[in-house]
Amino acid sequence: MSTETLQKFLEKVAAKKILDNINSVLSREDIKQKQLSIRTGKSDNAFNKMLNEMKIPKLTTILRYLESVNEILRERKSEEITLEQFIDDEALEIIKVTNNIADADLTVFLSDNKSLLKSTIYYFELLKKKKKISAEEEKIYIKIKGL
Repeated sequence: MSTETLQKFLEKVAAKKILDNINSVLSREDIKQKQLSIRTGKSDNAFNKMLNEMKIPKLTTILRYLESVNEILRERKSEEITLEQFIDDEALEIIKVTNNIADADLTVFLSDNKSLLKSTIYYFELLKKKKKISAEEEKIYIKIKGL
């Protein structure tokens, strides 16, 4: 089991969390995923596909989604949203922890971050269900589940 595999997995978790946050904003503001996809100049199912396939969006894609949501909200004369509504404290914590993995002993790292890592079990199971988990990620999943 490698720290690199754990880093890549946590990047997927942070991306999924951000996409879920975007989707929550869409639901709250009654904006259809299709409307967002088209507004950003993509195919009508682009956001839905990224969300369901658990892809990692580029920073520019996240920013385009933010601007597109705000364009729609301005047209409705509604209050705009901020980047923090997409990238919340939980996503930032996952990103921060991900940065610390490279220099850490994996056993110590797992022990020191037990609570945060346990919260990722949902994402492991989601990836597993969608058959998007590697054999190495499966090993990490088993290790974290046993914490």
